[in-house]
Amino acid sequence: MKNPSFDNWTMLFTVFALLGFLVGSAVLFIKRQHLSKRIYLTAILYLFSITLLNYVLYWTGYIIYYPYLLGFVQLFYFLYGPLLLLYVQKLESPKLLPQTALHFLPFIIFFIISIPILLQSNEAKRQIIIQGFSNPSFYIKVFQLIPWLSILHLFIYSFLIFSRRKIFEEFSIIKRWVASLSLSLLGVAISYLLYEVLAELHLIRIEWDYMISFAMSMFILTITILGFIQPSVFNDRLESLRFISGSKIVEKYKNSPLDEKLSKKIADSIHQTMIQNKIWRDSSLRLEKLASILKLPKHYLSQVINEQFNKNFFEFVNYYRIKEAKEIMSEVNDSIKVIDIVYQVGFSNKVSFNKAFKYFTKMTPTEYLANVRKIGNHVEERKSS
Repeated sequence: MKNPSFDNWTMLFTVFALLGFLVGSAVLFIKRQHLSKRIYLTAILYLFSITLLNYVLYWTGYIIYYPYLLGFVQLFYFLYGPLLLLYVQKLESPKLLPQTALHFLPFIIFFIISIPILLQSNEAKRQIIIQGFSNPSFYIKVFQLIPWLSILHLFIYSFLIFSRRKIFEEFSIIKRWVASLSLSLLGVAISYLLYEVLAELHLIRIEWDYMISFAMSMFILTITILGFIQPSVFNDRLESLRFISGSKIVEKYKNSPLDEKLSKKIADSIHQTMIQNKIWRDSSLRLEKLASILKLPKHYLSQVINEQFNKNFFEFVNYYRIKEAKEIMSEVNDSIKVIDIVYQVGFSNKVSFNKAFKYFTKMTPTEYLANVRKIGNHVEERKSS
């Protein structure tokens, strides 16, 4: 093999790996955020950095002296998606369900399959690096399938995470943050796929070999830049974004032609229209659509909702939706199901309904419904006695 040496690309990737460790550590020690939330993002950054360093060792030739991670790095690809998905889920809710552990099942399965490789001595690993596998066993053949399976795994989780951005409609900062993270992960998946296809076709060149590392570097850079521009994405809770938004209302509308009297009059009109027409039941309702119904400029409508109702648009609409949901639940009916209420009051999915319901009532829909039924049954018993 050639003598170990660095070139411009390998030095650049080394810098990005160190940046990943630095940013991961910074995220970990942000005091305003729960450890259980930020640890997922830190873990991804650390794993990307370790993977980058391992690739640098390979390209520079130093892997012969440090073959310890052979087999491990390939398995890391089964962790990126689940870790990022759990991070996003923790943004939605501080509690994760026990079944979320199933996301790590592919990693565990392939870790067990890879044990014969992982337990090889350093000398044996050096020979594998230099000569490849000789007389591959069943385990080795399965091990060689890991790149293709991990690529599929990355694509699946990229789309799963991207689809969850809709849950954060009322938090544009978080919505963009989740979209950026998912697209960055998708970039890693696409780069890995292109690399494997080119390798199979024997068209690979050293420049193409750098694709995966470049995509990982962009992931680290995305978190670094967005975290610097919008540090609120690392805050303890989403409610902090509401506070940030609310504190800017006076400054934002100080030059508006709407005075307090006219603003209150418009607020009354908005409320009456909402009550009379039950507009909130329309799951596609957006600021532009409501402004058109009320025949108001949308920036006036937004201002009135912010100032008079102290809510953003989605909180305002969800208030009416949850209010009606509570009214439906108050009608003691053992056959009623939460999922039926979700669509009836205007939500497009159960996750958004649960999040909004807990925000306004401090209870889950199931807990609230159980309490209503308990009280209703108690009243019925007293009437019959």
